[in-house]
Amino acid sequence: MRKRNFLLSMFVILLLGGQVIWAQDADFSKLSPYTRILLDKVASQDTLSGLLKSGMSGNKLSAFVKVADEKGWDVLISAGCEIQTRVNDRATVLIPYKSLEALSEQPEIAYIQAARPMVASMDSALRASDVLPAHLGMGLSHPYTGKGVIIGVIDQGMDYTHPTFYDAEGKNFRIKRVWDLNSDDTHEELVTQEEILRAGGSLDSKTVTHATHVAGIAAGSGAGTPYKGVAYESDLCLVPSSFSDVDLANSINYIFQYAEGEGKPCVVNLSLGNGLGPHDGTDNLDYMINEFCGPGKIVTAAAGNSGDMPLYVDLMTPSDTLRTFVLRTSGPDSPHTFIDLWGDKQEGLFSVCLDLYDTKQGKTIQTSDFISVDNRRGGTYKFNSEDKSRTYKVSFRPQLYSENGKYNMMIYIEYPKNTENEEVFLLRTATKGTPVRAWSFENSLFSDLGKGTRYRAGSSDYSINSPATASEVISVGAYAARFKFRNVYGKQLYWDGYYRNELALFSSVGPTLDGRIKPEITAPGHLVVSSFSSFYLNTQAGMDADSLYIVKNITKDGKQYSWGAMSGTSMATPFVSGSIALWLQDNPTLSPDDIRDVFSRTAIRDKGIEYPNGAWGYGKIDVYKGLLDVLGTETSNEEILTTSPQEAVSVYNGSTPGSFHIRWASMPETFTVHVYDAAGRHWYGEKVNTPSSVDYRINVGQLPSGVYFVRIATEKGTVSRKLKL
Repeated sequence: MRKRNFLLSMFVILLLGGQVIWAQDADFSKLSPYTRILLDKVASQDTLSGLLKSGMSGNKLSAFVKVADEKGWDVLISAGCEIQTRVNDRATVLIPYKSLEALSEQPEIAYIQAARPMVASMDSALRASDVLPAHLGMGLSHPYTGKGVIIGVIDQGMDYTHPTFYDAEGKNFRIKRVWDLNSDDTHEELVTQEEILRAGGSLDSKTVTHATHVAGIAAGSGAGTPYKGVAYESDLCLVPSSFSDVDLANSINYIFQYAEGEGKPCVVNLSLGNGLGPHDGTDNLDYMINEFCGPGKIVTAAAGNSGDMPLYVDLMTPSDTLRTFVLRTSGPDSPHTFIDLWGDKQEGLFSVCLDLYDTKQGKTIQTSDFISVDNRRGGTYKFNSEDKSRTYKVSFRPQLYSENGKYNMMIYIEYPKNTENEEVFLLRTATKGTPVRAWSFENSLFSDLGKGTRYRAGSSDYSINSPATASEVISVGAYAARFKFRNVYGKQLYWDGYYRNELALFSSVGPTLDGRIKPEITAPGHLVVSSFSSFYLNTQAGMDADSLYIVKNITKDGKQYSWGAMSGTSMATPFVSGSIALWLQDNPTLSPDDIRDVFSRTAIRDKGIEYPNGAWGYGKIDVYKGLLDVLGTETSNEEILTTSPQEAVSVYNGSTPGSFHIRWASMPETFTVHVYDAAGRHWYGEKVNTPSSVDYRINVGQLPSGVYFVRIATEKGTVSRKLKL
């Protein structure tokens, strides 16, 4: 066994004035392009930006690992790895740097992908989406408030002490569990009210307020203000996050395990995402989330805030060259950007080149070779400005991604500090038959600079983020329920370009590359008022940045707490999370497919638009109408419910323990029946062909005493019935 350290086994080859850094022994096909870019930075002892640090955990790499066979788990353990969350043949793993090279060469290890960064993507909102009738219990047996449901929030900037996280009377504290992944390597878990309130807030609560706002939309009580969240009596499980995709997978697993232990259904809110990856649902994070989800286990994710940004470009004509300029967007201090290119057919080859271009003089300063995606080593180049005062570092890292069989080239551009935008990169992509798509992520966009048809401008097409691309995730876009508001100082603020009930300009659009409709639904996401972190507002940054947006202050125990307006699909997503919590209150076994079905039957649709589509999904969420549909009353168009749902199919207890009967008003040719408990655990399933009677007896055996949900499906629809056994 070779003992050489991966980071010390790098050597340098000079090529055409550029510097190419390669690893001698590692199997590149098993290391994702992002992993190799990260390790290049570590090897060269460069300072890592905040986003790149998401892949680091002390002297270990945080990563997704796929094993080739069961022996792979033993190989990982023998290499000193810590296996965190395991799902089938994949897991989140902490890998010692010294073990990376050896692991990549082991036949039992199929793939290693370093943790990648994610970014953060009630009054008028409650009215616009028809929440108030559900809160009031209009025409229902009781109000629906999310009671008995757990909402998980994975985010940054949480103020645990905010009064909105108590009940409406300010007595019962509803944050039941906290797992702070920003607490160094300890990942502190807080399990009692005393521990949580003593901590006060997450470690990042002084620098950002995003999580406090998001959680307030989903579950805030309002604390006597008009700014009540959707599921204001639900319990909260919070995970302040580093915003890496690996931590995200671990966090979702943690929340669902907690909810299962409590015997309650759960919806996990992800108001975050990134534009990297295949955009077809085959990403490692997408895969793991799909495996986590099921009856009573729902994940919502923000579509993204790139709907008005040209971050996507494609070359769909074979035998041609794509030319597009990569423009820096975040000013002279933005450290880097990523360009992620994917072939549009399996094993389709293409080549990529970058030119450093001076926009003032209209000329190319320096160029790289074309690098083919089947050149497994890729390369790292240095580009110098014409006066040699500035140096740009560019890495090309290709792969053949085994999950979809497509070639991928990731380009990482590291900018020199204090560089103005007259120097840009020209991206050239050559192909002889493979359509190519590209996305930019962080601090850049695509432009043709007005140079005519030989150059391609960017667009916002296919801007849906990961993990909103996952098939089992409920993806959420945003519309404007308001376009103006009056702040606490009496100043009325307006936003041009936004109109009530129209799609928010920033809302990212689908579909996914494999043709699935994303997002599935839209909700209010522009100028939504919710809770702000008091710790953040007490800093100068908070006062400077957000004083204009505060609309309400109250004082509790001598401390000021605030509510303010924010915009984004980050705000629309918790609105949908809270809405689903109301539905889970009635039927804790709802699955992602069930929820999509509810959207398809009850969403608000504007005239003249064909639904579903890649901007609106099924339309705007109607919470009350959706609740009626879940209850099986009034709005349902499922044929098996006919005009009287309780008579069409009913369930009643049998004469012996563990038995019950299904009685039909009109006997179907075939049906399936499944039994779940209140936590969504599956206890029994059966397919019944040609039943002999309209009254069919089921014997499930000895089950723990409690309330169960019987899901009955025919070719015409599905219903659920409660049953106490």
